[in-house]
Amino acid sequence: MAPRGGVSSTRAVLTLRYMDDLPVAEVARQLSRSERSIESLLARARVAFRTEYAREADDA
Repeated sequence: MAPRGGVSSTRAVLTLRYMDDLPVAEVARQLSRSERSIESLLARARVAFRTEYAREADDA
């Protein structure tokens, strides 16, 4: 089980959802969180990923 906040949770939720291709309900079950919590975390994680990706692309 991943910690409830920070980079570890962000990484865990993105990995489980997109790399392991698990449905939101299963991600929520594995992380002991509500589905709504996972959906919110995924939304924030996608924004953070896009921001960092754009920053890296600008530096290249």
